[in-house]
Amino acid sequence: CSFVLCLAFSLFVYVHGLEQESILRSFYDTLNGPSWIGFPSWQSNSTSACTWTGIMCTGGRVTSISVESADLAGTFPPGLGALSSLRSLTLRSPKLIGTIPSDLFDNINLTRLDLGSSSISSPLPIEMTKVPLTYLDLSATRMSIPLPDWIGNITTLTFIDF
Repeated sequence: CSFVLCLAFSLFVYVHGLEQESILRSFYDTLNGPSWIGFPSWQSNSTSACTWTGIMCTGGRVTSISVESADLAGTFPPGLGALSSLRSLTLRSPKLIGTIPSDLFDNINLTRLDLGSSSISSPLPIEMTKVPLTYLDLSATRMSIPLPDWIGNITTLTFIDF
């Protein structure tokens, strides 16, 4: 590639990486990250979130977050919908409480959502119908509301547990 094209691409990757890291650091802080056991890489100064425990990437972009054993505590964090390549999200913790942020479903690539064992306190956001979910696990959740009728309208679902 030409020098200018390679430089522009490198700058894009660098800036996007910083944005991903910022979103994930906010996620970490919101969910009591400093008390997580077995996730020291989240506290490192590494500029690549792709090296952090529980994060998978393709082409330098976060595609999966799985921090189910991190002892998450707090409310569902907003902002994860901005991770445009995120396809799989696993946040299993009885200390995860509150409302699932509707902005999570701004990400049209999300296909797998596992919130088992959490405490969902408000109706599931109808925005869930905007994404091609194939896997939805709400097992062992302490939902204070019933599943909405529209959940059956997500025709891409091949697995659901609640």
